[in-house]
Order: sequence, then C-alpha cells, then structure tokens
Amino acid sequence: MVSNLSWASHLFSGAVVVPIAALLALSIAPTCSGRPAAAEIFEGITYGCKQLEPNEEARGVVHWVRINLTAPGIALYVTSEDPTAVSQGWQYRLRRVGDVVAREHLAVAINGTLFYTKSNHLLPMSGDLANAVEPVVADHTISHVWLDTYHRGTRPLAAGW
Repeated sequence: MVSNLSWASHLFSGAVVVPIAALLALSIAPTCSGRPAAAEIFEGITYGCKQLEPNEEARGVVHWVRINLTAPGIALYVTSEDPTAVSQGWQYRLRRVGDVVAREHLAVAINGTLFYTKSNHLLPMSGDLANAVEPVVADHTISHVWLDTYHRGTRPLAAGW
C-alpha cells in the first residue's frame, strides 16, 4: 500500500508523537513523591523510600524495609515448592507479589532469589513453571546445591545436611 501522506505530514506526525512519548515517560518515572522517608507501617516494620540523586553510577528510587525480627508477630515466610511443579521437574509456579501478600496475609514481600522459567511469553507470567537459580532454604530443606558449593572445610554441602 502506498501512503498518500506527504513528507511534511510524516514529519509533523513524528514531531507530535516524540514529545507526547517523552511526557509519558517522564510521568511514569519512579519517584518517592508522597511516600515517607521512613515510617512504621506495622509494629516492628519500618518502610522508607529514598530518591537517588542522578549521577553516572545510579539514578532512581530505593524502597527499603527495616524489620525487627524480635517484635511480636514477626516471622519469616519462604515460598514452599509447588507439588505440581515438582512433579513436572520444576520447583515453583510463579505468582505475582501482590497475590502472595494477599493469600499468605503478609505485611511485606521481597523477591529473594533469581529464577529461570519455562515460559512461552516474552516476560514470565503468573503460573509459569520456574526454578531458583541459587540455593533456597525453606522448611529446613535446601532446594539444590551446585557441584562446586562447599561447606567450611573440604566436605561438599549435601541437601538436607
């Protein structure tokens, strides 16, 4: 199909699209606007947000939590392996952080490990099968150990040790 638009029309449409895209990108840039520098959100849990000054090494926002592990009601939760995923040779089914927080009644959730996934999508989706990249300890069990992982001394660290 041949376009009936002149070169001036193409130039004008590009001149309109670029500023709109730039405004959209700036409007969704991460900031700490409206968030506290530090505030206790639950007993024993302090949340903070810090806007990094842009420089050659970094820019953006850091969200942090300080958790008093001795405060009443505080406990660590580590996602257990999914039995269905394990039966298929994987460890987990991916879940969105917000879904985990709601279902497990958590105050704070942090993705604590990297993973690789069996995904048919460009980005991993909730429900995709996944394995942890690094060893994970949950329910007194080590998920897996790389062959070159050693305990103090010369004995290899064995799963369940």
